[in-house]
Amino acid sequence: MFRHIGAFELLIVIFFWVGPAILAGNIARKKGRSYWGFFLIALVLSWIGLIFAAIAAPAASTTIIQPIDHATSLAKLAELRDAGTLSDSEFELEKAKILNS
Repeated sequence: MFRHIGAFELLIVIFFWVGPAILAGNIARKKGRSYWGFFLIALVLSWIGLIFAAIAAPAASTTIIQPIDHATSLAKLAELRDAGTLSDSEFELEKAKILNS
């Protein structure tokens, strides 16, 4: 009923089954995605999992938004006004821009 599988046949099966899973994991890792997640998907779905890894979008990068320090900006503006670089009207205009941002 069942036929004995030889070593060569086993290597062929592993190559065409596990190979795409390893490749899918590597593609996913280069895109910032989970290696093991895409490896397991491709292990179960074989070549379809490899296609999923290929078309997956890169992971969104997280950027840290620096808080705006209004006090420092206003202090610099006041220094410029006191030094005579800015007029009072220019100071008020720039102050309004900072406070409205």
